[in-house]
Amino acid sequence: MKYTPHTAHACMILSALDEIAHFHRDEIPENHAAQVKSDVAAHLATIEEKGIDHAASCPPIPSGDSLADYKLVNRCAASLLYQWVEALSQNKTEKASQIEQQYDTLISKHPFPYQRTKDFFNRYGYPPLASTSEAKKNYRPPSGQDFGIIRNTVSASAKIGIIGDWGTGTDDAKFLLKSMLLNHPEMEVILHLGDIYQSGTAFECEQNFLKPIRETFEDAEIKNAGIKRLPIFTIPGNHEYFSGAKSYFEMLNVLNAELADPKWTQEASFFCLRSSDKKWQFLGADTGLGCIADPNQPGLEPNEAQWHYDRLSEFSGKSIFMTHHQLVSAQYYLNSSSHLANADLGYYNKNLLSQFKDQLEKIDLWIWGHDHWFVPFTNNLTIPTGSGCEPVLKRGQLLGGSAREHASHSQSHNDGKIKYTDAVQKNKNGYILPTTSGKSPYSDHTYGVFDLQAETVSYFQTGAWADGSTKNKTAPTSPLHVEDLA
Repeated sequence: MKYTPHTAHACMILSALDEIAHFHRDEIPENHAAQVKSDVAAHLATIEEKGIDHAASCPPIPSGDSLADYKLVNRCAASLLYQWVEALSQNKTEKASQIEQQYDTLISKHPFPYQRTKDFFNRYGYPPLASTSEAKKNYRPPSGQDFGIIRNTVSASAKIGIIGDWGTGTDDAKFLLKSMLLNHPEMEVILHLGDIYQSGTAFECEQNFLKPIRETFEDAEIKNAGIKRLPIFTIPGNHEYFSGAKSYFEMLNVLNAELADPKWTQEASFFCLRSSDKKWQFLGADTGLGCIADPNQPGLEPNEAQWHYDRLSEFSGKSIFMTHHQLVSAQYYLNSSSHLANADLGYYNKNLLSQFKDQLEKIDLWIWGHDHWFVPFTNNLTIPTGSGCEPVLKRGQLLGGSAREHASHSQSHNDGKIKYTDAVQKNKNGYILPTTSGKSPYSDHTYGVFDLQAETVSYFQTGAWADGSTKNKTAPTSPLHVEDLA
C-alpha cells in the first residue's frame, strides 16, 4: 500500500477518536461515537486518496443541530486536526495556535468530546515521536550474541501458523484466528507480519491485538477442542511506528507472559525462531522503523541487517525470512522506473534489495504483508538489476489480508490489479488469488500454515463480509494454495 505524507496523521486522529469513544462511552449520546468515527474516517480517506487540499475543505458550519450539521462538524474537525498536527510537525507554532483556536470554537457545542484529542496527542508526543530519532529511543538494537533468538524451539514436525496485518480487533480478525485454531489444532506457534491499527497505541495494542488473542483462546469451542494458548511472535509494521512504537515494545514484554515460560519471550522487534532439529529457522525483521523516513521503500537498521546476515550464514537448514513491507509489489511501482534500464525493477523495494540481494540464495521463502491481499510470486524470480549477475528470489509471497481486504481486489478484477504480470503464479484458471464469499465485495481473508515435516506452507481462506459480521462466514479446510519448500 502506497502512502501519502499525511497517512500517519490520519491514523493518529482515528486512534485518538477510538480511544476517546471507548473511555467516554457513558457520556456520549448513543451511536454518536460510531457516527463520528465513520464520518471522520470517510473524510480522511477522501483527503488521502484524492489528494484534496484539506486546508480548504472545511466550509462554513450551519447553526442548526441536525445530524447533517454534526456530520459537517466531523468533517471540519478532521480537516482542522490535519492542519493542526501538520503545523506542529513543521514547528509552525503560531499557525498551530491559530488552528487550535478555530478547532476549539468548532467543537465547543459538539456532543463528542473532541477536546480530548489534544490530550491524546500530548500523551504520545505526536507528531515529534513520529520522527526516526525519537522512535529509535524505543527500538531495541542487537546487543549480545544471542539477543533476539527465541530460547525455546519448535519440534522437528511442527506446524506453524502465520497471519499478516491482523491487528484490527474486528470480528473478521477473531473469526480467522478461531477458524485457524480449530482447523489446525496441532499448531505450535503463530507468527504475525505486523500492523496493529491504527497507530499501535497502548489502547490499540490491548484492544486490537492482546484482547482478541486472549478472548479467542478462552472461547468455549477452543477450550473444548483442547487447544491451549500458543506462543505468538509479531514484527512491527508502519502502523505501530505512527505512535513511535513505544506501546508495541511494551506489549512484547507481556505478549507470551501467560505461558509462564520466559524462554518464549520476544526481546526485540526482530527475532529468530528455530526447530529442535536445526533444519528450520524463521527470521522476523523490523521494516517499520525505516518506514518513517521512506514510507514506500523502508530498509532495516544496518546493525539489524547484519544480525540477519549472521543468522543466515551460521545456519545450514532452511530459512524463512519475514518482513512487514514487501520486497516486490505485483500491483504498483515502489520506486520511479523512469531512470531504470528495466522498468520492472520499479516494482522492487530498492533499499531491501540493496541490503539482501547477496543473501537471497540463503532465503528459501521471503514472506511479507502490508498490502491487504494474498499473492504468491513466481518461484525463482529473476530480479532485473542489470548487473549481469541477476539475483534470484527463490520464493516470495504476500500475506497481508488476514483481517483487511480491499473491495477492488475481487477475483473478477485480477487482470486490472496485477501489473507485474510475469511475477505472479498462475494455474489453469489464471492468477492464484483469493476468491470472494457470498455477496461480499471483498476478497477473502487468508492465513498460512507451515508444515515442517511435509516441507510445505499452505494458505487458507476465511470469508470477508462487507457488513463486518461473521454470520454465515466460511472457513474452507481445503487450501487455496500449497507452496512446496523442499
